[in-house]
Amino acid sequence: MANLLRSIPLDAHTDINLPLIGDVISEGTCFDLAIRAALVGIGQVDPNPLVGAVAVGAKGEYLASAGHLKYGELHAEANLIRELEKKGLIDALTGGCIYVTLEPCAHSGKTPSCALLLAKYPIKKVVYAQKDLNPVVNGRGLAILEKAGILCEQHSAFEMRSKFLTDRFVWSLKHEVPYFGLKAAVSLDGSYAMQGSQRQWITSERSRTYGHWLRALYGSILIGSGTLALDNPKLDVRFGKIPSVNPVKIIFDPKGSVLRKLDISRLEIFTNSDAKIVWIADEKSWQIAPRESLNFCDQRLVNRISLTAPTDMEPSELLEKLYASGLKNILLEGGGGVWGQFLNWRLANKLHLFSSPASLVGGRHWLEQVENSTRLQIVNREVTSLGNDLLLEGDILYE
Repeated sequence: MANLLRSIPLDAHTDINLPLIGDVISEGTCFDLAIRAALVGIGQVDPNPLVGAVAVGAKGEYLASAGHLKYGELHAEANLIRELEKKGLIDALTGGCIYVTLEPCAHSGKTPSCALLLAKYPIKKVVYAQKDLNPVVNGRGLAILEKAGILCEQHSAFEMRSKFLTDRFVWSLKHEVPYFGLKAAVSLDGSYAMQGSQRQWITSERSRTYGHWLRALYGSILIGSGTLALDNPKLDVRFGKIPSVNPVKIIFDPKGSVLRKLDISRLEIFTNSDAKIVWIADEKSWQIAPRESLNFCDQRLVNRISLTAPTDMEPSELLEKLYASGLKNILLEGGGGVWGQFLNWRLANKLHLFSSPASLVGGRHWLEQVENSTRLQIVNREVTSLGNDLLLEGDILYE
């Protein structure tokens, strides 16, 4: 799974080497093509999940692939049918098979039902990776297809390979709280920064590029007030040919230390005038913040989230307000205070840990603010080489 993600060109992730029309392809290739087609929608389809689909003929010959490209527009299956129509290949679907990463939707909303659409065509079988747990679907799409005489088959290998496309979507749908990924770049000894205000790159450009890909994948980035004040980051996506991807920038400033003390108009997060910004601070900080800062927030349409109290904070209030703001997939980028807080709260779901062979002697350890009582392990682990760096990814399990 992780190797598949990094096999996609990050400078032009839509440039995929597709089979020639008519080439007989394996089932595994169908899985990979469907997943790659889904990834083209990164940063564009939230809050919908990433979905891709592939069509093959009766003899397993490749016909077309397509993904859900933008929220509110056609889903993957509808785009697939459109591709087949454009190529004059609808008749080639007779007795063929559709591979799709998620059960076709049964309902009509911003777009028509994909299951009803597919049911109109002489397809023999639909192979799907995962059932859609959305209550308005959840088996209803399969029922529509089966009623039309189309065999529906879930494939376990396809499910495992495509799980990362929907794990964030499924979690937030099931629990009605955001899904949090934790991204950290550390040295050989586990340090993420030097003591004090000194800053330097730890990992390679290849790792940093993939880090930007993760920003696009999650669609929302959260940093703490310390990282904001010291690093003054832009928090944008700066790779490839997808400049329209513009993640939501979330500032976790519960005590209002930046809001009350700094000239926020000079912060790099405001460089892009189209950027959506969410600022989290306690009620008192919003009340006593400089008028210039409040006016600037209003001018830039900053979404203010007000917390009752910054100390001994219960996460339930924060989770409720983040989710109500439509923030369902959030990448925790740092620094150590944010990582420690969310791990202590047992909220971080996924780890993306970049490790460099370099050492920062006397640096700050990325887990320095994790309490001794917080015990966790990383499961479903994958380790990938990114140049000289290693990337560890896995689900965070709390003991």
